[in-house]
Amino acid sequence: MQKSNNIKLVYFDFPFWRVDICRLTLELAKIKYKNVVLSKKYFLKNKKTKEFPFGQLPILIVNNKTIAQTSAMIRYCGRLANLYPNDPMECALVDQIIDFANDITYLISPSIREKDEVKKKAKRKKLNDNILPRWISYLERFFIINNVNNYFVTEKFTVSDLVVWRILLWLTSGKLENIDLKLKDKFPKLDEYFNFMSNNSSVTNLNEYSKIMKNQINL
Repeated sequence: MQKSNNIKLVYFDFPFWRVDICRLTLELAKIKYKNVVLSKKYFLKNKKTKEFPFGQLPILIVNNKTIAQTSAMIRYCGRLANLYPNDPMECALVDQIIDFANDITYLISPSIREKDEVKKKAKRKKLNDNILPRWISYLERFFIINNVNNYFVTEKFTVSDLVVWRILLWLTSGKLENIDLKLKDKFPKLDEYFNFMSNNSSVTNLNEYSKIMKNQINL
C-alpha cells in the first residue's frame, strides 16, 4: 500500500485516544497528514450530514474518501505505517486490544456525559471500585497469556502497543475525576509494561506525544 500525503484527521481541539492513536502511528512512520480541528458548534450543526458517516468524530479523510469508526481508522493507519500485522492470528490479537479500548470508553462515557455532579461522582465510584479494576484485570490476563516479547501481543511494535499505553495513560492521568491515579499499580505486569512504553524513545520523541502530555483535559 502506497503512503499518501493527502490524509486529514478531523477532530476537536483536544487530545483523545481515538484520534491520538492515528496521529502517533502516522508520525512514527513519517507519514504526512493534516490535522483538521472542528468546533463543537460546527459538528453539532452538521453531524447528521454525509460529512460524518455515522454522526461521530473523529474521521479520517484519504484522497477525499472518508473513513469513520475508530477501529477502521486505526487499522488503516497501522497498515500505512507497517504497524499492523499481516498474520491473521496476530491481526486478531491486535484487534482485540482496539475493541477493548472501545469497550472501556463505552463504560466511562455515561459518567462523562452526566451533568449532575452527585450522580457523576456515584458513577465514577462504581467505575473506580468495581468496573475498571475488573476490566483492567482482563487486560493484564490477556497480556500474560499472549505476550511473547517486550511488546504487548506480538514480537514487533504495533498499534496495539500505542492503544494500551494511551488507554492506561488516560485512566491514570488524573484527568478522569474520582478515578484512582494508582489504579494500574494494582496490576504489576501492566504497570511494568506501561513504564516500558512511557520510556520508549520512539514514542516519547514524537511531537504528538508532547501534545498529548501537555493538553489533556479533565472529563
